[in-house]
Amino acid sequence: MAQRTVAQKMGVKEGSRAHLVNAPASALDALQLPELELPGMLSGKFDYLHLFVTTQQQLRSGFGELRDHLNPGGMLWVSWPRFVRGLIASSVPVPRPWCPWSGQERALA
Repeated sequence: MAQRTVAQKMGVKEGSRAHLVNAPASALDALQLPELELPGMLSGKFDYLHLFVTTQQQLRSGFGELRDHLNPGGMLWVSWPRFVRGLIASSVPVPRPWCPWSGQERALA
């Protein structure tokens, strides 16, 4: 059985309309993304949006703008490095999304 790529595990589908912000080359290599429709500008609606951040400010400024361009049923991923030298550990918090189907918060692994 062939091993699934990170992009497949994330649910990224070939041909999806996508926009990636501040994506480091190493992350793109690790994701092994399928062929995507990648317009040069953030305009219209998207199936897959991915924001790469190293500070809370980047998260605050980028998340809302991307969210407004998300298709119903689309996905918005936020990624940050596990460790950045000189970055205060609490500057990029681990999100705790509310799960309406369970009424509980869950930490992302």
